Amino acid sequence: MTWLYPNLRKIGLLYGDSAIFVRREIYQKIGGFKPLPLFEDLDFVRCLKRAGKIANLSAIVTTSSRRFENRSFILTFLRWTIFQCLYWLGVNPNRLAKRYYPIRHPKQ
Repeated sequence: MTWLYPNLRKIGLLYGDSAIFVRREIYQKIGGFKPLPLFEDLDFVRCLKRAGKIANLSAIVTTSSRRFENRSFILTFLRWTIFQCLYWLGVNPNRLAKRYYPIRHPKQ
């Protein structure tokens, strides 16, 4: 993921754990984060892009990797990618969240 995330930024993909900084007036103009159960960060970034240019800083940010702990990296990444593609294809985040919930909260 250390290699992947910086390269995703190059093609314009940003996520909630990308340390997004936004001016207050822009945040208020786009209505902030919508109360979506899933992919609220992708929706937020899409709205930011519509509002104007996004600048990327070459800073290092450390985030949690707990979604990958005690799980297959490949399977977890594949699920994440499929759900994100479904979101971009227009599947309602509420519908996706019903299927994604067991992934976030696996049975112990």
